[in-house]
Amino acid sequence: MSASDPFDIDRIVSLWTELLNLQVKIGYYPREDSISFPPPEGRPVDEALCQELHLTEEVITLLKRLPCPSSFDEAWETPIFYESMAIPFTENEWIRNSRDPERYLLGGIEPLRPDFMKPEELALVLMQDEPGHHLILDTKANTIRFFMVMIPPYDSGDEEEEWAERPDDRMHYRNYPARPAVEVLEELVAKFRDLEWVPVRYDGGWPDILTAQNDGDEEHPNVYTNAKNTLREQFGWPDNFKQEEWDRQKNDIWKRLLYQL
Repeated sequence: MSASDPFDIDRIVSLWTELLNLQVKIGYYPREDSISFPPPEGRPVDEALCQELHLTEEVITLLKRLPCPSSFDEAWETPIFYESMAIPFTENEWIRNSRDPERYLLGGIEPLRPDFMKPEELALVLMQDEPGHHLILDTKANTIRFFMVMIPPYDSGDEEEEWAERPDDRMHYRNYPARPAVEVLEELVAKFRDLEWVPVRYDGGWPDILTAQNDGDEEHPNVYTNAKNTLREQFGWPDNFKQEEWDRQKNDIWKRLLYQL
């Protein structure tokens, strides 16, 4: 797939649904209703708000059809990626807040700019804290910008500065590279399916996402490799996953792997 291919809403919805379903399957979310999966016809949206924000029909359709955290509290308490929050499209406040990725966390210090993003763009994920990511979909260009917010898109004087869309504002989100939307989402799905990223949640513990870097933790040596091997070898992840057995044992397994309890 390339950015020149026609924008395929069904494919975008399918991949985003698959990603969240993988996280649900592994028990990452604390409640059954932590994620809002819309009915086939889509969830209701505030049409007046959509008009006020000048959203395109493609973006409005995605607001109706994309699964998302069922509330802001759910989104904030369980980051979809490390230090990164999936936008709860169930709440008008966050449909509005997400239109300004630069100021949404400033708590009113500077006013939000509802037209900061283009009408055809939709933020699916925004950074909570360093080193979090933004994930911004451009339905017109059929691209996604997925980037770590605190890392500049280029250094001053680099060749990239010559083709920056907003050379007056180096950290502007439009200066970060855009890639084919389906390609980016397929890669993110693969990170969870192939356990390059392992989401962790157990009763009484904070959510986390393990990666190979966690194997170097002196307090929990090889915790990532042990978690990955346990899911694959003992529970058949992903294709022959023993869901009921995992659901019964996961709390004890995570406590043992993480804290030797």
